[in-house]
Amino acid sequence: MRWIERAVAESPRLALVPGRCALGHATPGEEWSRGFDYEYHSAANEFRGVRCTECGAWFLDPRPAERDFGTIYPDSYSAYAMSDASGAARGLAFRAKAWLEARKIRRYRRFLAGLHGDVLDVGCGDAQLLDGFARAGVARGELVGLDFHPVAVRLARAKGYEVIEGTLETAALGRERFRLAVMNQLIEHVVDPVAALARLREALVPGGCVFLETPNLASPNARIARARTWGGYHWPRHLHLFSPTSMEQVLTAAGL
Repeated sequence: MRWIERAVAESPRLALVPGRCALGHATPGEEWSRGFDYEYHSAANEFRGVRCTECGAWFLDPRPAERDFGTIYPDSYSAYAMSDASGAARGLAFRAKAWLEARKIRRYRRFLAGLHGDVLDVGCGDAQLLDGFARAGVARGELVGLDFHPVAVRLARAKGYEVIEGTLETAALGRERFRLAVMNQLIEHVVDPVAALARLREALVPGGCVFLETPNLASPNARIARARTWGGYHWPRHLHLFSPTSMEQVLTAAGL
């Protein structure tokens, strides 16, 4: 028995549901990779990633059901503990992340001249990015988080931010409210990326921007570690992965 099978032996075995290509292609796809939850040992299942033979997008098939997201995103999930209650980054790695986020915020703001509306962090965790916007001079009343996990919602609200509780597919975002939406390492976690991005588009003011980061399925390290251990798989929380080409197709399908 491999070490990972011993590590997850006492974890629950999830009842999985069928996955599907983000662009809705009906072909079953080809098996591309397999792996366990190497990070949190949240489930005993071995998970399977396939690549769509029509568009090249990767998806988890089968995948965890939404009812089990509370299991695969434990309370100890790293995004819920990036900073302390005062907003101070914890540890060297966390301080480095805060420094990188500050550079990104300066870039985001160059695109927002003349636009009015709020700023949304999709998948806000404990609000480290919102803290960065506040330090950069954005009014706290204009900063909004979105997260489905009660721990993240509680931590972000404790810092004084408005937080919408729910998923991107289901939360009440309103229409033409946000001048900027940031989705850093988030779209890969979403069950239906096209539908989610289309809802986000409706929540933007005219001329509003979405900044999106996601692992690159066409990157050299993805090819080197393709079978099991590429960090971009983040088994089983990443439900979809894209190359630049397939990501562009998803954004186009969503009207962005």
